[in-house]
Formats: sequence, C-alpha cells, structure tokens
Amino acid sequence: NDQYYFVDMFDCFRLYSKKYIKSLSSLNFKVNKILDLGCGIGLTTRLLGQIYPDSKRYATNLKDTKQWNYCKEYGDFNLVESVEDVNEDVDLLFASDYFEHIEKPIEQIRQVISKVNPKYLILGNSFNTWSAGHFINYYHDGEMVDQSKMSRIFNKYLRDNGYTNIKTKFWNNRPTVWERNES
Repeated sequence: NDQYYFVDMFDCFRLYSKKYIKSLSSLNFKVNKILDLGCGIGLTTRLLGQIYPDSKRYATNLKDTKQWNYCKEYGDFNLVESVEDVNEDVDLLFASDYFEHIEKPIEQIRQVISKVNPKYLILGNSFNTWSAGHFINYYHDGEMVDQSKMSRIFNKYLRDNGYTNIKTKFWNNRPTVWERNES
C-alpha cells in the first residue's frame, strides 16, 4: 500500500507483463475463462481481455489497498480476494511476478491448481532475483529452500502434477508456458 506502488506496477507492466501477454496471441489457445493472480492495478487483466475478448476474467488482489480500489473503480473484470473466490475452472492462469512474493509458493500453486484446474499456466516467475517483496529463502514441506533452488523445485512440482512445459520462441523463455496433460 506504498505511495509509489502505482509507479512500480506501471513500470513492471511496461517492461515485462505487457510483452508476456502480447506474445500469447501467437499461441492460438482457446480461452474462455482467465484468472490473473495478483493483478496489480489491472493492466494485465485488461490486456488479456483484448487478446481474448470473449473471455470471462477473474483477477486477485489485496482487499483494502489502493490497487484494490483502483481495480474496483476502473476494472472490467471480476475482482476477487483469493483463488478460493473463483468457483469454476479456468482455461488460462496468468501470474507474472507473483509466486516469488509468496513464502510457500509450492503450497500456493497446489491450492490454485486444486481450486481452478487451469489448462494453461502462463508464468513470469523470478525466484532468484533480488527485488522488493522477494524472499531470500522459501519454504517447502517444512524445509527452508534457498531462492537459487526454488525455480527447479517449482517446475518439478508442475511436471509431477500433470503439466508439460511448452517450448516457445519467446525471448529468454519468458513467460514460461505450461499445459495440463489431458491423460
């Protein structure tokens, strides 16, 4: 709820998320329902709506913050506090700069997958970077995990739970794109 949050969110959108989302249009996914985890000020959610104009969109945010109020006022999507408030499966889950702000990211992705069963995961994780709100150590199965190991553990969890990493020609493989195996 920092006074400079909006500047930071706009800058992250301009530098990263906007490019991530625009790259999705080349994938030709059939998408009817979207969940944008940690939508910030809602710019990503609105851009997803431009790429998938007939989609129903959900976005999570922290209630009683400036960004919540902004999204409530200017958003054209379903704003919810938690994935628990989404009562249907989604086709596409977008999470850019989200999981590295969660101390137990594996437990969080487990909850998300269990609740909304996304077919596609579009992830812009950066566990091994130093930034405001990122952790130096994460926790998984009661153990402390150094940030340098979290990406491997996170990706292994996705593979072990029915997702395949789709190889794209995106710069630096960002965002990573995962598809749920149907078998």
